[in-house]
Amino acid sequence: MGFFRARKDIFIQEGMNMEYKGIIITGTSGAGKSTIAGRLCEKFKEFQVVQAVTTRKPREDDLSNMYQYMSKEEFDKLDKGRKLLIKANYRGDYYGITYQALKIVLDNSRVPILVLTPESTKSLEEDSKERGEFKYFIIFLDAPDDVLDSRLVERREQINNNVEKQRREGRIYGKNCLYAISNTDDVDIEDTAQLIYSLWGYRDIGGMLPKKVIELMVKCGMLLKNAEIKDKVSGASFDLSLGDQYWQDGEKKRFR
Repeated sequence: MGFFRARKDIFIQEGMNMEYKGIIITGTSGAGKSTIAGRLCEKFKEFQVVQAVTTRKPREDDLSNMYQYMSKEEFDKLDKGRKLLIKANYRGDYYGITYQALKIVLDNSRVPILVLTPESTKSLEEDSKERGEFKYFIIFLDAPDDVLDSRLVERREQINNNVEKQRREGRIYGKNCLYAISNTDDVDIEDTAQLIYSLWGYRDIGGMLPKKVIELMVKCGMLLKNAEIKDKVSGASFDLSLGDQYWQDGEKKRFR
C-alpha cells in the first residue's frame, strides 16, 4: 500500500486544545470499520462520519454519504491544491479526507468520526502530536483471520500475501491504540456501538468502571476472552472462578 503524509499546515480551530476532538475507527481490512461507524452515528446523533473522497468505484456495502466518488484527475486537483488532511493509495485506488469535510462536522457541533486504515491513522496521529494541534480517540477493530477472509470474499476482494502483510502490520499498530475491540460475527453490533459510546463518555474521566461498561468490554473481546459474564460482574470488578485443572512440569493435573 503506497502511503503519503498529511500536509503540515492543518487548520487550527480557535481555542483548540489537546482534549480529544474526534474518534478514529481503524483496523484490519474486513474488520467492519464503516459498518460500526455508521451504526454509531445512527444510534447516537452527536456523532457524524467525516466524508472521505475516493477514486474507487462504489460498493454495495458502502454507507450512504460515506464517500464522494471522483476521478483520479479530480483527486489530484485536491491534492495539488493542498485540500487533503490525509491521503492514501490502497490497492491501486486513492482515498483521502479533506480539511473542509472535517470542518463541516466540527461546525455542526458533532463529534467527527474518521474511518482510516492503520497506516493512515499512524501518520495522522504522529503529525498531530508533532504539531500539538489535534488529539484523536483511536479505536482499533479486528477479528480472527477466517472471519476477515469470509468478509473479503463476500466483497469479492482478493486475499493474497499483501493482504496478510497489511494485517500483520496493522495488528502491530493496533497494540498501541487506546482500545482494541474484537468485531466477530457473534458480537452484537449494538453492543459494539454502545461500548464505543460509553468509552467516549469516559474519555477524560478517571476512576472505576461501572458494571455495564465492564460487561460490554468483555462481550467485545476486551479484558477477558470467552468469559461468562452472568452473575460475575459488579461495579469495578469481575469475579473469577478457579477450575479443577492446572499445569505443572509439562503435565495437566487436577486438584484433589
